[in-house]
Amino acid sequence: MDLEKKMIEGIKKDPLKKYILFLLNSNNNEHIKGKTKFMKELFFISKNIPPLENEAGFEPDNFGPNSDAAANILHELAMLGLIDSKKEDYKLTEDGEKLLKKVDDLPKNEENMIFFMKDLFNDLTYDESLALVYCNYPNMTSESLVKDKIMGKRKKLALSLLKKGKISKSKAAEIYGVPLRDFYDILHKKGVSIELA
Repeated sequence: MDLEKKMIEGIKKDPLKKYILFLLNSNNNEHIKGKTKFMKELFFISKNIPPLENEAGFEPDNFGPNSDAAANILHELAMLGLIDSKKEDYKLTEDGEKLLKKVDDLPKNEENMIFFMKDLFNDLTYDESLALVYCNYPNMTSESLVKDKIMGKRKKLALSLLKKGKISKSKAAEIYGVPLRDFYDILHKKGVSIELA
C-alpha cells in the first residue's frame, strides 16, 4: 500500500483526525488563528458529535477545554505536510486539500454545523472565544489561568459578541449575568439598538 492510500485509510479510521481535517478545510480553508481558538472550535463541534467528543477527550486546562489527542494529531498532520501550523496559525496545505478530497464526505448536517462553528469563531477575539466557552461550559474552567480576567470582562464581552451578531440577546444576557428583561434596559441605556424580531 502506498503512503497516500495509507494516510487516507488512517483518516477514515480515526474520527478525530477526520473532523480536524474537515474543520480546517471548512469555509474555503480559512485559517484558524492560534491553538486556543482551534481547541475551542473543536470543543464546540465535539459537543454536537458524540463519537468526536469521546475520541477528543477534552479536559479543563490552562485556557479552558483542551484535548491532548487533538494536539498530537495537529503535530502529526503538520509533520506529514497536510497542515501548515506556522506560529500556531492552522490551515490545510495544498497536499492536505488534495488528500481530503479522496476521503468520504461528512453527513451534510455535520458539514453545516462545522461551517457554522468556524464562522462563529472566525472573527472573535481571544477573550470573546473564551467568554463563549466559559459561560456555556463552566465545568471546563477549573484549571483556567485566565478565568478571573475573562469573567471580570464578561459584561463588555457580552455586548461585543451581541454587536457582532454572534449570539442571541438571551445568550448575551446570560453572559452579562442578568435576566433578559433587565438586559433590555441595559441595552437601551447604553444606546445599543435592539431588533425584537
